[in-house]
Amino acid sequence: MLTAEEHRRIAWDCLKLSEATSNPQTHAALLHLAQYWVRMAGEAERDQDRLSGYRAKAWQCASRAQSVNDPEKRAASVCRDVDEPHGIDTGRPSRCV
Repeated sequence: MLTAEEHRRIAWDCLKLSEATSNPQTHAALLHLAQYWVRMAGEAERDQDRLSGYRAKAWQCASRAQSVNDPEKRAASVCRDVDEPHGIDTGRPSRCV
């Protein structure tokens, strides 16, 4: 998977190539490709932000689980966020029990 920076570098290369060509169709196609790679850079950034959030949540849950010695209490503390996100009672039985 390419990073946002790599996508932008490809977009920049497409722009440079479009300036170097004298063929109008090639110029238009390369500009279109540059726009595509810029959109991909934005998606890569959003994916990275989302992944960072997941990693932070996983670290938080793992830290909480390691701090509890009793296995039953450990499962309950970790599952609390899964079953009741943001403190909202979903009315469903715990999936970890």
